Amino acid sequence: MRVPWLATVLLLFRRALASSINITIDDQKGDPTNGQKFIYDPPDAWASDSIDGCDGCLQPNLSTASAETFTGSLFSAHKHHNPSPPTAAVNFTGAEALLDSYIHLSGGSDMSFSIDGILADTFQHTPTGLGGFESRSVFNSQRLSPGEHTLVISNGVVDGPNSLVILDSVVYS
Repeated sequence: MRVPWLATVLLLFRRALASSINITIDDQKGDPTNGQKFIYDPPDAWASDSIDGCDGCLQPNLSTASAETFTGSLFSAHKHHNPSPPTAAVNFTGAEALLDSYIHLSGGSDMSFSIDGILADTFQHTPTGLGGFESRSVFNSQRLSPGEHTLVISNGVVDGPNSLVILDSVVYS
């Protein structure tokens, strides 16, 4: 005698288990499951394991970063030849994404986040006067329809104040 309900329950359990797996896309090493990497635009506005445009600046501790890497960008519309804010884009297949970043407590940050070409959220940090860095989740997409998505992070706004972005990783499920 067959038990079709058992097969259905096992199939649903398998799908639920598969959808709850978290995968980390490192800012430099990419997605370990498919090799997908961040695309930095323009590339010369971003620096690996340092902060582009901020020579001699204090840096986050690499030992606390995902895969011991970070990618940084300091945007000032007045100092760059291209007045458009630099972006970092990454593709993922899932239903939720979370961006981890470092915040420089004595520096400003102004980020915007788009999913599939639609503005999803913003994050601003006003300098506190304290030194050092804080690792923080700065964006959570909440629930998306399961499937392929593109997350774009923009650093700063045209004619806005300087903005420092230090990317660590995206975790998706």
